[in-house]
Amino acid sequence: MRRHFDVLEEKRIGKIKDIDIFRKLIEFSKPYKHIFIFCVLLIFATTFFQLGMPYIMKAAIDRGLMPTSKKLIKTDAFTQKIRKKYPKAFVGNFALLPALPRAIKKDMEVKKYFSPASYFALSENAKVDSILNITNLSHITQNNMVFIPQNQMYKLSPHNLGILRWEHYRTLLKYSLIYLGFLLLSFIFTFLQVYFLQYFGQLVIYDLRMAIYKKIMKLPISYFDKNPTGRIVTRATNDVNAINEMFSSVLVYTIKDFFLLSGILIIMFKLSPSLSIKILLLVPFIIGLSFVFQKYARKAYRNVRMKLSKLNAFTQESVSGIEVVHIFYAMKKMIKRYKNINHELYKANIEQMYVYAFFRPLMEMMRVVAVAMIVYFGGRGILSNYITFGTLVAFLSYIDMFFSPIRDLAEKYNILQSSFAAGERIILLLNEEEEKQEGKIERDIQGEIEFDHVWFSYNNDRWILKDVSFKVDKGKTVAIVGPTGAGKTSTISLLARFYDNQKGKIKIDDERLKDYNIQKLRREMAFVFQDVFIFKKDVKKNIALWDDIDDKEIEEALKITYSKEFVERLPQGIHTKLGERGITLSMGQRQLLSFARALVRKPKILVLDEATSNIDTYTEHLIEKALRNLIKDRTSIIIAHRLSTIKNANKIMVILEGKLVEEGTHQELMKKNGVYAKLYKIQFELSQKEAV
Repeated sequence: MRRHFDVLEEKRIGKIKDIDIFRKLIEFSKPYKHIFIFCVLLIFATTFFQLGMPYIMKAAIDRGLMPTSKKLIKTDAFTQKIRKKYPKAFVGNFALLPALPRAIKKDMEVKKYFSPASYFALSENAKVDSILNITNLSHITQNNMVFIPQNQMYKLSPHNLGILRWEHYRTLLKYSLIYLGFLLLSFIFTFLQVYFLQYFGQLVIYDLRMAIYKKIMKLPISYFDKNPTGRIVTRATNDVNAINEMFSSVLVYTIKDFFLLSGILIIMFKLSPSLSIKILLLVPFIIGLSFVFQKYARKAYRNVRMKLSKLNAFTQESVSGIEVVHIFYAMKKMIKRYKNINHELYKANIEQMYVYAFFRPLMEMMRVVAVAMIVYFGGRGILSNYITFGTLVAFLSYIDMFFSPIRDLAEKYNILQSSFAAGERIILLLNEEEEKQEGKIERDIQGEIEFDHVWFSYNNDRWILKDVSFKVDKGKTVAIVGPTGAGKTSTISLLARFYDNQKGKIKIDDERLKDYNIQKLRREMAFVFQDVFIFKKDVKKNIALWDDIDDKEIEEALKITYSKEFVERLPQGIHTKLGERGITLSMGQRQLLSFARALVRKPKILVLDEATSNIDTYTEHLIEKALRNLIKDRTSIIIAHRLSTIKNANKIMVILEGKLVEEGTHQELMKKNGVYAKLYKIQFELSQKEAV
């Protein structure tokens, strides 16, 4: 079987639009949309409480710290109309500023209806009268209210000031408790939001991971010829984790940022439209910087994901082949190669860092400029009595909140681009064509095999099999021999439908191979390969492969294949857990287990591909005895380099450069004195020399 890894995966990257990637990924969240909607409702709550806290601070400052009233110095029809509409905003000829709408208050300031001086408004009571009598403080009393000029307050001692402004202390306490309540509720709703958001993300990622694994299991063998294992593993691990970040850290929080920014703008315009418009002059610069950042960040992230995938693939390959690396003392070369790939990833990360190192300081500079504008224009507004000191403080808080999601834009875009880059690769995997399952025939097969003028190529550039025709009768044993690369393994790969031939027909029991249900077909076959894969499970699972096969059947298979003896010597027998890739077993023992694995399924067709090449002479002798029972009453195809092991086959076929050049029994082929006879004589002479 030929492996031809396509290391140029990047040629396919960038073909899918971001919106298509997002739509594909969002489909996995549809079963859990009720959780997502609940998270959005929690966002409304948390956003409300976050937006409310600066406004509470503004109210506390304006109503508890600053002067709250001004004296009317002129009256006319306009003031009469306002007094009638807002009766609670006026006491005598004094206006209580917090009770007046902002627009009316500003209009009256501009038209100079108020005196320049500001007054503290206090309810008249015995304590207030006592302090005023003792201190002879200038004040005006109207309708059980006492109005004290702001400049008079500086004449009081701290003790007297505390008594006089008790109502203001109580106002501050009230707003402080409200602020604390908002903070507590914000914490509770934020906790619920984070919990359910992570829960939502994990459910989506669970389904996505299952979809990827199911897809991998259904892909044709040809896909694995073109893609190294490390790359495929990266799709189900690193790339899925990147998608998880998008669902848990970006998707819902982007919605939150949208609501937060919208709420901030609404409140800012309510507090001061003129100041808000000045701040919005920075928005075009912010948008422009974001577009430039997006352009370069996407390219940088795509490059990082590509290099990371390459590094993972090389690392997995290095670890899998560690024995070969050590045997040929290739550690230095492998380290040098790893260093080069690692350096490529390092450079990609540095390029990405440059993009963010440029973007973040610029966004911070924009924020500082916005703060400076608020201090300047807001300060002028206070001096001109257009805005209150509390409004200025609230504006500073809202600006910090406004730039917070923008400052996080780099990080969120980082995650988003990482997710899109990972999602693009996942979608490419999920869009791969699965192994064809068009066959409908599900009846039991008898085992008759026929190749009728079969041509086959892996990638249409060179024919591996050329016009091959042969027939294997039911219950007969056929051996295929030939030099390496002749097409022997390709022949049995076609029989298992790992690949489909381009020309000719392959039949089983006089029915086209493609017409059989592929699952049913493979259950009627058993393959024993030269390279035996052992799972990191116990002996029983390695033989049964998670099928429902009882211990008696497994022990019988072990007995027939002469595996029982060494299995019984293991600590827990068939329940002994084996090391990764069967490292705790010898090559011969792994081969014996693969025979038991094949036999326990009672196949109608048995295929052995170089199955005895890694077995010592004694074990080979045992296998030859076992094969007589193994191939009894079933069609068998044996591929072997050791020609001495196939002398008793019903028919031997010789394949040379993809063509069937000879066929017959051992005796017939020896009489022909052709290719087979020459191969046999060479092996016989070599074995004689080795014996000497």
